[in-house]
Amino acid sequence: MPLFTVTGREPFPKVLVSKNSIEGVIGASIQKLKLPPGNYKLLLEKNGAIIDEDELLSALQPESELVILPLDEDWQGREKGGEFQSPIAVTPNISIGTRTLSVEKSSRSTPRGRSSDLAVPWTSFENVQGELESGSPLQPRSFRIIVHSLANYLVAKKDFTRTSCNSLVREVHGKHPEAFAIKDADGVLLSNGLSSFLASLYERVNLLKPPELKNRKGAKRQLIDDEDDNLSWDHNVNPKYDSYGCVAWQPPLPEGETRKDQESKRARALVEESSVVLVDLMGKTYWLQRMDLNSRKGDLVDVLILWPALKDSTHFLMHCSTLLGKDCNGIWYDTLRSQGHILFKYFDDYCSITKSTPHNQEQLRKLKDFSEQGHTAVSEVRSKQPLITSMFMMIMIYLLDKIDSIFCLVDVDTPEENVPATDRPLLLVKGRSMFDEGAQYFIMCEGKTILQPTSMNEAFMLHFLSFFAFNYNYPDDGRKYMEFIQRHFFKINPMEGHKRGPKAARTSILDPSVKKLMTNFSNFKTRLARDLSADILF
Repeated sequence: MPLFTVTGREPFPKVLVSKNSIEGVIGASIQKLKLPPGNYKLLLEKNGAIIDEDELLSALQPESELVILPLDEDWQGREKGGEFQSPIAVTPNISIGTRTLSVEKSSRSTPRGRSSDLAVPWTSFENVQGELESGSPLQPRSFRIIVHSLANYLVAKKDFTRTSCNSLVREVHGKHPEAFAIKDADGVLLSNGLSSFLASLYERVNLLKPPELKNRKGAKRQLIDDEDDNLSWDHNVNPKYDSYGCVAWQPPLPEGETRKDQESKRARALVEESSVVLVDLMGKTYWLQRMDLNSRKGDLVDVLILWPALKDSTHFLMHCSTLLGKDCNGIWYDTLRSQGHILFKYFDDYCSITKSTPHNQEQLRKLKDFSEQGHTAVSEVRSKQPLITSMFMMIMIYLLDKIDSIFCLVDVDTPEENVPATDRPLLLVKGRSMFDEGAQYFIMCEGKTILQPTSMNEAFMLHFLSFFAFNYNYPDDGRKYMEFIQRHFFKINPMEGHKRGPKAARTSILDPSVKKLMTNFSNFKTRLARDLSADILF
């Protein structure tokens, strides 16, 4: 794996980083140089050239000197030997007859990484210009028109680089930022849409790229993918992903206290019988709880032995509310009450209006099965809860995630040791069916019970929150479901980063499938409200 020397805008400190991708180098550099969160770029220290493709990174000499800078900051060079070195390349003196000329050429004559003859082809999508200027988010069809127009333009110029995609995207987005903003059904801003725009354009350009170029680059990509499979998913080496969405992932030690003071309170909490006093002690030892969770190297159960109160839903929810800076329990149930049944109806309608094709027939079949099971169970238990339970399953199916990466149903007599052990939290239900009113609920991890909810709705909530509290990336086969719960139910919408883990580092901040579901559901709610108003009016 290549080794690089990395600095920030100042020549010191310097750190050594060994990663095989731009995202990996940037992530490790941010951590080692203790840089604030944000969007960064990599440059060659000697000439200020931007490194924007992994293939360029792999072509550098070992221990090449790199600079990491905020994305919107220009590289001004460094002072060396008393003379300021900037990214201005000066040509040798050129003799013409008896005259000598000194010619300077700026490396910044055109925008960063952009060809001098590259310009946004505005006329190719002038039919959506009015929508761009309206100040409202684009409709999906209009967004596709813009992406396809820009991609066709780049392909015609035989320019397939991410740099050129980035240049065009930034110019269009910079002129019409409101048109690309991504909001949920409640109008909450999820993202400024820049990364999704870039990802969509770059994906389209690669789709149109000639096969011979795809193959050459694909072989290289396969090598990187093979190396990625060996990445450690241990939480303590990925604070970048673990701290995502948190406001108090590792807070400072309370003023006037020492670790010894915190340990003393922890010891008291272990034997405290008063629930009121225990709540107070758990609140005062939050720093030590996070320290033990964030620095653990063994199993999670080893930390929970030190903090058994975290296995109780009351203390666990208090911990999560501090971690995420919001009333997790209140937000969860408010969203369930206001939108749970509407989501079920959305999936119901999707089944009835979507034409079955070889591509989606299995998805539609499963959605219809859960819809029918939910309706049948409602008549049996005389409660609307089965519709909510079905709704969660239908989210997974709609997003093409695997249910068994999130949820497991077993017979009520199944012993804990017979449940498949997973390295991430799993929602286990022991009962005759997922609608069984007498079912028992467990959050399992590493073969052990870490939480025991008292209802299905609480089980889905605690399962999700355990990924944030206990530092786990989303499971590969359930990451879209988890991201939808994160954004739609808990309104956790950072403008950068994600919790999908290192292998998803180059993807959009907002998963395209999640974005599509949230957009479609928002439109569905609008139509539903309009139809309801019409019914009342007439």
